[in-house]
Amino acid sequence: MFRTRDFILIFVAVVFLVMAIGATLLSRTNFFKAGSEVVMITDNDDIEYGATEVIPEKISRADHLASMREKIAAGKGISISAATEPIIVEGEKEVSGEEDESVEEQEKEVDEMLCASYTKYKGAWSPFGLQTEVTEGARVFFFETIAGYEVTEATSSADRVMAQPMKKDVVLQLPVRSLPVGMPTCLYSDVVGIAQDGSLIRNNEVGLYSVFGSDTLIGYAFDGFPIYGKVKESGDKCGGSVVNGQYRYSLSDQREFILNCFSAPPVRM
Repeated sequence: MFRTRDFILIFVAVVFLVMAIGATLLSRTNFFKAGSEVVMITDNDDIEYGATEVIPEKISRADHLASMREKIAAGKGISISAATEPIIVEGEKEVSGEEDESVEEQEKEVDEMLCASYTKYKGAWSPFGLQTEVTEGARVFFFETIAGYEVTEATSSADRVMAQPMKKDVVLQLPVRSLPVGMPTCLYSDVVGIAQDGSLIRNNEVGLYSVFGSDTLIGYAFDGFPIYGKVKESGDKCGGSVVNGQYRYSLSDQREFILNCFSAPPVRM
């Protein structure tokens, strides 16, 4: 006999199955609808893309000003102001006529300070044992060597002694001068003088000697004038000045080199 309880159980099972099947079909339908809206695959190789770059007109300041002057002369009422600055190409530095002349003068001075036969000194030089003295109007640089033994004259053989006379091997003689002589002379080498310790002074060694003050004697240039430490002033064309009646060279932050030229005819090594 079919009871009410069995009927209810069968009814609940059927309803559950119908709901499950309906939910499954509904979810699949929504999935396909969503996929059709989001995913769109197009196979079209004929589409070409392009970009247009708008570049502002680039004109020079001179052309811009000339154009404005013509408009003003024609009565169009255009005035020159800061708002009408032309576009300047990036990386392009505008140089005035005065700056052009200054750069040309500096390049010309560098060319003039070096002789046509300018070379870098690569010869052997040893400062050890080098001595200097001023004699007969010249500053002499020399080494002392033993010439040999000799016997001194005496009244008797018992008073005779053996002596070791010293010989001077002169390596360089510089003139002793007080003031510049004649026209400035170009530099024939990167070595421009001899330091107090006997080492060679190279013209690009400004940093090496910049630790010395204005009253410190560094050495002597090949034209005979002394070279002193750093000062604020740049000096004359060659880098020198007269102090207490004596012409001297001095280092300066305003110069890239120790000397720009010789203020008197130099001695060659």
